[in-house]
Amino acid sequence: HQALVSNGGGIAAAGSAGTLAVENALIENCVLTYAGDNGGGLFSEGFVTIRSSLFRGNGVNLGGTGGGLYAGGNLRVENSRFEKNEARWSFTGGAYAGGTMTVSGSTFRGNYGQTQGGGICAAGSITVANNSLFADNGSGFGGGIYGLGDITVHCSRFEHHPADRGLSQPAPGGSCWVFSAIAV
Repeated sequence: HQALVSNGGGIAAAGSAGTLAVENALIENCVLTYAGDNGGGLFSEGFVTIRSSLFRGNGVNLGGTGGGLYAGGNLRVENSRFEKNEARWSFTGGAYAGGTMTVSGSTFRGNYGQTQGGGICAAGSITVANNSLFADNGSGFGGGIYGLGDITVHCSRFEHHPADRGLSQPAPGGSCWVFSAIAV
C-alpha cells in the first residue's frame, strides 16, 4: 500500500531509548511516497532486533533511507529475508542502521538502493555470519553492503551485485563498499 505517513510505512516506533523486537512477521508492500521519509517497511529511532521475518516489496523515495527498514540505533537481523525492497533516488534498499549491524542466517535478495547500499548499510561496524546470503542487490556504491565502519564476514555468500550509477556508468564496490577495514 502507499503510505501517507512521514516514517515507517508498516511499523513506526519513535523514541531513541527504546528497543523494538519483531518476530515471525511479514512486512510487505509498504511504500512511503514523500521525499525524505525513512523506513518503508519499518522505522525505529532505537535498537531493533528482527527474527524469522520477511520484508518484501517495501520502499522509500527521494532522499529517504531504508526501503525495507530504518533503525536509528543498532540492528540485529536473525534468520530473516529482505527481498525486493527499494530506495528510489535514495539510500539503502534493504536495511539501514545508524549504529552497528549484525546479520546472522539471513538473506538479502533483489534489493536496490539508488545511491548507496543495495542490501544493507550501517554507520557503525557490520558483522555478517552463519550462512547469510546476499544476491542480486544493486546500488551506485556497494550493491551488497555499504559500510562506514569495519565489516566482518564469516561463512556467508555474495552473488551478483551490480554497482551501477545509472546511465550505464559502472560504479565501484559491486558486493561491498567500505570506508574502514574488512575481514573475511
